[in-house]
Amino acid sequence: MKRVLALMVLVFVGAGLWLVFGVESLEAQHVYVHDENKQIVVEFEWGDDSVQNLNSIIRESENSIEILFGPGEYLFHQALEINNKDGVFISGSKATWVFPDGAKVIAVLEQDVLVGDVELYVYDDEDLRSGQRYQVYKEDRSGDRLLEFEVKEVSDNTMILTKPVSFMQHVDEILEGSILLEEINFLRINDSKNVEIRDLVFDGKEIGDVRGHTIYSGLIAEKPYGDDLGDNEDENIVIDNCVFKNFKGRGITFYGFSGVSVVNSKFENILAEAIEIDHFSQGEVRGNYVSKSAVAIQLNDAYDSVVDSNELIDNGHGVFFVSHYEDPSVNTGNKVINNLIEGSSVAAIKLSDQSKNNEISENTLIKNEVYFAGNTSENEIFDNSLDIE
Repeated sequence: MKRVLALMVLVFVGAGLWLVFGVESLEAQHVYVHDENKQIVVEFEWGDDSVQNLNSIIRESENSIEILFGPGEYLFHQALEINNKDGVFISGSKATWVFPDGAKVIAVLEQDVLVGDVELYVYDDEDLRSGQRYQVYKEDRSGDRLLEFEVKEVSDNTMILTKPVSFMQHVDEILEGSILLEEINFLRINDSKNVEIRDLVFDGKEIGDVRGHTIYSGLIAEKPYGDDLGDNEDENIVIDNCVFKNFKGRGITFYGFSGVSVVNSKFENILAEAIEIDHFSQGEVRGNYVSKSAVAIQLNDAYDSVVDSNELIDNGHGVFFVSHYEDPSVNTGNKVINNLIEGSSVAAIKLSDQSKNNEISENTLIKNEVYFAGNTSENEIFDNSLDIE
């Protein structure tokens, strides 16, 4: 064990989380992995294959683990993935995650893609890598992604996929000449619980030339969701004291999760939504600062969520209620309270037609283009301070 680790003291604080004292002793661009017994099981210097290595460590872990990032910059060519896990705790000491410079077209499809295909053919496979996730877009880069997939093997301009192609709901065809982009995000959480991300900076560096839902983003968390919200268990996903900035995609998005907490964090210069509680999700968004983003906080088919004591400055929308599903279980019971919303170029608070019985109270709204928009008649809006000057 390296001498630098002798200064570290780990103290159990509950839920499998170990706080680190003496983090100034962590080596720059080094990653430390602890098991549930507070033992260091892996330590390594960051390199080209480090994300894949960490993904393997997380995938193979049978109990909770903690991952610590020492000071410095960490380059991410693909997402760190947490799939079907209970207890993953990630934190940093003056650590910044960054995207690679110069997003580019990785390859061009040589022929049309059909449902059920397990091999895709491209004109040049030089930049393709096994184990990497990719997305397909139209040749002119318009619209949303057509396909997203993971490559098992690359050989002779042929990609062998980890599973057969299935088309998304909005896709009718994928034609020759469509382009492949690396699916670059920092974190993907799938159907997991007790995950905490603390004290890290995520810098997208304004990389990317498409505006997608699941690319060039900070964190994307997904789990199966359905109509019976009463059976949902709180997954306890926590984002605390982090910075998300300079994204061409979203900051953080949660699909189908209950018990989400986004607290004490900063979001700045995000082309899409900075914070999104999406599709049958429930959460707490408290004490954050969001500026210069298209949408500061979006509640999309959310329920019983609390947006409290945030500062939302110079965004397009401050708080935006969006409805996709016509379901009585969602778009209701949310609270937007005690927020400062200033300088919104579109609207401070916009409510969808399906949003009902939500509370909008005790917010301070200053110099917004529109203060309240949408379905104001079926929601409880009271005791807000409006400074129109």
